[in-house]
Formats: sequence, C-alpha cells, structure tokens
Amino acid sequence: GFQNVTVTLPQAAFRAERNGAKSIEGMIEEALAMMDVAMEAHIQKRDNTKRMMDGPGRPLWQIGKDSMDGTPYVSLEDSTYIIGLIGLNDAIQFVSGTQLHQNEQAMEQGLRVIAAMFLKARKLSEKHGLKVTLEETPAESAARRLAKSDLIYFNKQAATVVKGSIENDTVFYTNSVHLAPDAPVDLVERIR
Repeated sequence: GFQNVTVTLPQAAFRAERNGAKSIEGMIEEALAMMDVAMEAHIQKRDNTKRMMDGPGRPLWQIGKDSMDGTPYVSLEDSTYIIGLIGLNDAIQFVSGTQLHQNEQAMEQGLRVIAAMFLKARKLSEKHGLKVTLEETPAESAARRLAKSDLIYFNKQAATVVKGSIENDTVFYTNSVHLAPDAPVDLVERIR
C-alpha cells in the first residue's frame, strides 16, 4: 500500500459519548467520519508526492519514471490506500460494557462496525477513483501510542478500556479486530 492511515475505534466511541450518542450507531457514525479524514490525508499525501515526482530536479522524480517495461516504478493511481483500524474490542467494551469474547451480542456489534467501515471504504474508492482498502493495523507500537494519546485527551473514558497497566506505563489497545490478548479463548476459537 501507498500508506496506512489508522482509525482509532476507541476514540470514535469516546467522541460518540462526547456528542451524546454512546451507542454502536454513534460509534459507527464517528468511525465513518474519521475515515473521511483518513481519506483526506491520503489525498494530500498523494498530491504532495505527485508534485515531488513531477520532473527532473524534483526529490522523487526517479521513482515516477517509467521502468524498462514501460510502467512507472511507482504509480500513485494504481497504489492501494489503506485505512487501518485499531481497538475494535476496546471500543465495543466502552459502548456495551462487554468485550468481543464475552458474549455473542458484543461480537455481532463488532461485526456491524466492521461491515459499515468496509462499505465506507468501497464508497471512498468509488468516489476518488482509487483503490481503498480496510485493513488491520498490526503495529503494536501504534496500539500503544494511540492508547497513550487517548489517555491524555479522553482520560476518563480511555482509562476504563485500555489494556496493560496505567501505573506501569504499559497501556495499549487491542490490535485491530482481535480479541483481547488475555481473553480466556483457545487458539482454534480465536481463529474462527
């Protein structure tokens, strides 16, 4: 992918509460709005990169040139623009009071969120004529950094769902759509 811009789902839930809509619907609305911002970031980066590839003397001119087979080394129009996600489990926990592994309703709510985001990614792809995908953000460093940031800007809310220890500064959000790492669920069930 050309780049990954990540949507922090717990923050979508916190914003929904701040707007008086602490519900799955409110969280979905906020997550979809965050996807619009993520797409704006993709377009800004694409446009800036395109300017830097424009011609001789530009910093990225070489990667925009055609290779031996006649195609450019990097084609901004053919690249994949990734919208990542972190913390589905934590967001569902904040809104419903239960984590994904704790009951079927929580899992169904999680699926509703991801389905809405998937459809939004398809609409963004059609609107902008670019390949936009919704993908897991696998970086543990991002899960930690985003949780720490939310503890600053949404302290009361984030403190109720971050994993790890606030006192020991080891907080993090659950990776992407995964179950909490300490959930009492065996490997086969996690894969399902």
